[in-house]
Amino acid sequence: MHNQTRHQYYLQLRRDLLDDRLSCHEETALYLGALALQTEYGDCMSEAYGRNYYRPDQYVSKSVMEKRALPYIQAELLRLHMSNAQMLHEESELEFLKVCQQLPEYGVFFHRAVRERKPSEEGIILGVCARRRTTTT
Repeated sequence: MHNQTRHQYYLQLRRDLLDDRLSCHEETALYLGALALQTEYGDCMSEAYGRNYYRPDQYVSKSVMEKRALPYIQAELLRLHMSNAQMLHEESELEFLKVCQQLPEYGVFFHRAVRERKPSEEGIILGVCARRRTTTT
């Protein structure tokens, strides 16, 4: 994959995760956030930048931010970022893509389906992808 293509794909998946268009378990979300930190900052140097060298809401989704206290998220992202030491920019970006490709909702486009055009009707959520069809109520 061409470097620029890979990077644009990485940015799109990051945006999908932050906007909750692509969901994952909390632990995976934190790991992906740490990979994004490694991609953008390189090796963790909290002693040089301070412990608050990034904004957590730029690395994990609102849904994760609502589940856990901010100090926990900051500590976990810092710990996981430190564990990615010596990983090159390209390696962390590629690892981010590989982890995303393993997510159950990867490549699924969700649409709300209702019987009639009434905003109050619940309907179902229809997920469409190249491999399978999924539905939830």
